[in-house]
This record gives sequence, C-alpha cells and structure tokens, in this order.
Amino acid sequence: MLLKSILLLAVLALAQDPRTLRNDRATVPEWLRHEVLVGRAPLKGWGNEFTPSTAGLLKVTQGTDTLVFHPEFGMERRSLQSRGDLTEAMDGGIEVLGHKGGAQVYLDARIFTESHTASKVYSYDREFIESQKEGGLSHFSYLSYARYRAGLSYSGSLGTLGAKRDVLQWGPGVFHSLVFNSQSVPFAQAYYQGEVGPVRVMGLVGELSIDGDGKFRNTSETRTVYAHRYEWNVSPNWLLGVSEQMIVFNEVAPAAIVPIVPLFMEKGQGLESSNNGNIAFDLSARLPKGLPLGGMVYGEFLVDDLQEPSSLFDNFWGNRWAGMWGVDLAKDLGRIQVGAIQEFVHIEPWVYTHYVENTAQAAHRGYPLGDQLGPNSKAFTSKLYVRKDLQWTTGVRMDWTWKGTDPGSQVSDAIDVYKPVTKVFLAGVDHPTFQFGPTATYTWRWITLDLEGRVANTRNQDWVARVFCKI
Repeated sequence: MLLKSILLLAVLALAQDPRTLRNDRATVPEWLRHEVLVGRAPLKGWGNEFTPSTAGLLKVTQGTDTLVFHPEFGMERRSLQSRGDLTEAMDGGIEVLGHKGGAQVYLDARIFTESHTASKVYSYDREFIESQKEGGLSHFSYLSYARYRAGLSYSGSLGTLGAKRDVLQWGPGVFHSLVFNSQSVPFAQAYYQGEVGPVRVMGLVGELSIDGDGKFRNTSETRTVYAHRYEWNVSPNWLLGVSEQMIVFNEVAPAAIVPIVPLFMEKGQGLESSNNGNIAFDLSARLPKGLPLGGMVYGEFLVDDLQEPSSLFDNFWGNRWAGMWGVDLAKDLGRIQVGAIQEFVHIEPWVYTHYVENTAQAAHRGYPLGDQLGPNSKAFTSKLYVRKDLQWTTGVRMDWTWKGTDPGSQVSDAIDVYKPVTKVFLAGVDHPTFQFGPTATYTWRWITLDLEGRVANTRNQDWVARVFCKI
C-alpha cells in the first residue's frame, strides 16, 4: 500500500501519450529544443545523434574512449478508465552508452511483466505481447514482453553511417510531424547523414512490420521504407526542409538507398501496385535574438498523391495531402525554463493508405509512420511547461481532436475494397474530442518519480504513475 501511495503521488516528464521506453529516450527532447529556441544551439533538423552519459554504476575508460553501464528498474501503475483496466507493471534491464573514436553505441534493453484487472488486455506500446493465463502450466495471469532500442554509428569526414532500432522525428513539429513522428512504433533501419556547410542530407532504409499491434510477426511478406531528407539553412534563423518516403511491398529498390536519388521519380520505376510514396516540404523561422522571447514559427505540407497540381484541393479521393502549422515560444528565467507550444494539423482522407490491404501502407504494426491520428483527422494541440534544468519539470497538454469514421479514415483502409470516387473531410463530425493532460516529474540522483494524466471527461480518465531508477 505504501508503494501504491508513492506511485499515486509521483509526477511525469513529457506531455505525450505514454509508451514503454518512450519517455526515457525521446527523439526530439524538449530540453534540447528549448536550447534552439533561445538561440544557444543552431537551428537544424534533429537527426540521429545522441550524447553518451558520463557517469554510471560502471564506467570503463581508455584515453578518450568510454563505455558506461546503467542498470535500470521501474514500477508503474496505470489506471485506464478508457479501457476499464488497472495495470501494475514492473521492468528491469540495462542501458549501455559509449564511444570509441568516431564510433558511438547505445542500448536500452528491458524485460517487463504486467498484471491487469481487465479480461481483455492490449499492448500498451503497440509492440508484441505474450499473455499467460492462470491454469495449466501457469500459476498466474500476466503479460510479459521484452523491449529494446539500440544503435551503432560511425562519424567521419564523409558523414555518419549507422544502424539502429528506434523511432524518428523529421521536420520541425513536436506533436504532429507528418513523415516520421516520434510517437510511432520503433523499427530497424540503416542510415546515412552528412552535411556540407548549411546543407544536410539524411537517407535510410528500414524494415516495417505488416502485422498489427500486440501480435508476433507471422508473415514472410515484407514491407520496406526508403526515405530521404534534405535541409538547407537559408540563414541562421531560417531552415528549409524536404522529406521523402517510398514504401515497397515484397520488393527491393537498390537505387533508392542512394540519398541523392529523388524517390518520387524512383517510385515510377517499380510496380505501381507494390509501392507507395509521399513528399513533404517544411519551413522554420526562428525569432531573432534580442527579443523578450525566443521562439519559432514553422509549417509542414505533405503530398501523398494528386491527380494534377491545379486540382489538389478538390474532393477527388486521389488528391491526398496534409498540413501542419505551429508556434513554439520559450524563455529563460534564471535557471527556470518556460515555454508554450501550439500546433494545428489537417490530414485528408486516404493519406498514408494504399490500394491493397496489408501491402505498401505508410505504416508499421498498423500505425502510421507519421502523425498517429492517421487519415481524415485534424487537431489543435497546446502545451505549457516549466522546468528547472533536468531536475524537475511540469506542464499541461490540451488536445482538441476531430477524427472521421468514413472509409479512408484508417491507415489500414484499402482503396480496392471501398473503390472511392470522392472524399468528404470529417463527414458528420461536428465537435472535437477534448483531452486535458497534466504532467510533471522530479529526479533525485538515480530515482525519477513521474505521473501523467489524460482526462477527457469524468468517466474517461487515464492516469499513469511511475517510479524509475537508473543507476
């Protein structure tokens, strides 16, 4: 009971949907973004870099080479009224961080067990789960699963080559990035990243799962994503970006690995029924120094498909696009950091989908690679935060979300099944769903206490409390 009381009083870090391993290693951590907004760090896309820790339970050094080991332990309590479930979870594992010369390595590997009060349970982070039922060879009913994120890279004069299993965040958004979003399910990928002056290029090839969330992979068919991103700092406070994706089913596209190859052209070299693609353009403008506030105004526009340019915004189903706009403000008050983030997103029906079910959708484990709302949706998201260094932080996130239910509203909807002629954005959806999410966290030496809430109404409140120890 004492532990449960402590968990219920504990308070969390990032105002995002809680996912296993996600809060501990965010692809675009807000504290780093704050440094960019106030002008202490250069304005650029957030790529694949990470900083090895300098202290841990065991640290091995040889000259400037370092290897650090962090044992990890956690206990978590989730009260999810939206699913009628009370969950108590435990996890344990290890984090390994290090570098040798130009090589860097990281690993975060943990084993989890969960008990549930609901008769039907779900995968909390949308990856596979293994369920044990009391009776037969099992004395208890529980879930068990293992999770890891890992990467190895080498940086030299020609750029950075690497491989990892993790999430990505491309573009300037925090919550609603359209091509790769940090709230997606992690996948295995190999990548290259290089830069010449103000110009940067990133390219990757990744393995995606066709099977849905919570399931073991059980098909020999393949889905592969090739993606390129190009960035140009027009000036220190202006950044122009272009992101491309090409997803292929049961095929390979060797030329698409080359970062300079335009994927929207390479797509035409393959079978139309077996590939899918999109391209997005984004622009970020950081406020100049000397103003009372630091901040950035940004936008991203994605084109999934179009009949021809002049008809992009009509009601033909094949004209598929999405747009995201945001404003991010930040200020230092001594050692206290405060900020406000506002983003709006509009995603047309059939975006991210494909002709045949379970083929070349822009998805992994049944969820989009981009904005997790999926097609036929719009949202306004706002967050306010206050933090002191990395010792404590608190904030509140608010979401107004409109989500359609017609065909073309789910990434799994297949065009050949519904054979649409026209589309109607958010047909029959008059009012948004509102969610209010208070969050906070406090770290003392090796121990972090955190809590996150999502409150939609009095009968739909989700609370997650966690005690986490990384030595």
